[in-house]
Amino acid sequence: FLFNIIFNKINLLTSEYNVIKTLKTYRSIFKQIINFSSLPFYGEPLKGFQLMGVLETRTLDFKNLIMLSVNEGVIPAGKSQNTFIPFDIKMQSEFNLPTYKDKEAVFAYHFYRLLQRAENIYLVYNSTSDKMGEGEKSRFITQIASELQKYNPSIEINHSMLSIPIVESAADSAIEIEKNPIILEKAAKGFSASGLNNYISCPLKFYFNDIVRIQEIEDIDENVDAAMLGTILHEVLENFYKPYIGQQIVDEKIIEIFQKSAENELEKSFFQNTKIKNPSGKNLLIYKVAKKYLENFLKIEKENIKKYNQEKTPLSIVDLEKDSSCFIEITDPADSTKLIKIKLKGIIDRIDSIGDTLRIIDYKTGSVDEKKLKFADFETLLADSAFSKAFQLLFYYYLFTKSDLYRNQNIECGIIGFKSLGKGFQKLNHDLLSESKTEEFFQKTEETIKEILSSIFNSNLPFQQTPEAKNCEYCNFVDICNK
Repeated sequence: FLFNIIFNKINLLTSEYNVIKTLKTYRSIFKQIINFSSLPFYGEPLKGFQLMGVLETRTLDFKNLIMLSVNEGVIPAGKSQNTFIPFDIKMQSEFNLPTYKDKEAVFAYHFYRLLQRAENIYLVYNSTSDKMGEGEKSRFITQIASELQKYNPSIEINHSMLSIPIVESAADSAIEIEKNPIILEKAAKGFSASGLNNYISCPLKFYFNDIVRIQEIEDIDENVDAAMLGTILHEVLENFYKPYIGQQIVDEKIIEIFQKSAENELEKSFFQNTKIKNPSGKNLLIYKVAKKYLENFLKIEKENIKKYNQEKTPLSIVDLEKDSSCFIEITDPADSTKLIKIKLKGIIDRIDSIGDTLRIIDYKTGSVDEKKLKFADFETLLADSAFSKAFQLLFYYYLFTKSDLYRNQNIECGIIGFKSLGKGFQKLNHDLLSESKTEEFFQKTEETIKEILSSIFNSNLPFQQTPEAKNCEYCNFVDICNK
């Protein structure tokens, strides 16, 4: 009933003032109204179980008293008041306006009046602290524990900690989403490398993230995160190399020009992406890290160009931030006479060539384990999500071979990690690549991608939780599946 009232209020307002354009705005307004709403409990005063507010107990005495949520900020309530009048003005004697201190004094009177004639009193509070500071017991409990026995030595005070064990049952917590035509139709619209990696890591995570597209909870943080750091560096490097797409970089002075303008370009990109003009604190540290990454990258790039020129294998920039896509067909698991056409898509950070070798490069600001770029068989990629970066490179390789840029070149795929620039270009490593059996490697790649897609479109295999607990460590949906 209360929710109906609130929705009706919002509907009346929106019909008169057409200002709500998105569901996000509607949700924000709804949450604000809910925060100031209360739901009264109606009961029979003369019998049965009664839930009462503190003010309802003003003239009543109790033998047994149980009070819940005796936490600071609840009992007594916090300092917030619905007023624009500053506290200092209220405190001035000529105005004599009530402040939160008066409110707390009234509440303290009612609290101790309630305890006055009770024989058994249970004050229950939540002792679990979190980032918001909740979990602190009320100052009233501290006052009772330290002062009350001085006035009445016969009072006995006991402290007890109650913890409720969480009984984990795989049968109770298991979540399975049956596949239906609507879900499979959504899935056919296209996948990126990260989407297929989500499926390898956890089919349920894939369902939440890539099928129904549940968005992460918005965490308002003024600090620049790792993802934003990557975006900024990608943008700066793209701006540097963009004028040279399709050209050979044979002159080291080009990199020297980049080095001179690096800080200005970084400043510009940092501001455009974060709206922070003069970073301070943690943001300043992140800015300094980005600057150092950029300096080290350009220094090594200059040395590499010098080496390439000496070896007569000059560097050419083929493309940057290449938006690639292609279609792949798989046999419908439900009907072997039908084919399902699926779109694959992705953005390749950089494509360049060194002599006759074309390189597909993915920039990474995080750490890269070189061992996880080497795999003996393709089944490893499907069984272990730790090889996600290797699979991503494999996916980009497949996209490129289907693009208009492919000319049967000798292809190398790899990562340039800003944390490990000294290792240079860290290549995807497989025996077929080292033996130059590119045709066989391509077929194995296509079979691997088709195997994942066939599993996704198999209606007999529901989307379910991964059995690997390590895959849940940084999952955004861990609160939903309770793993």
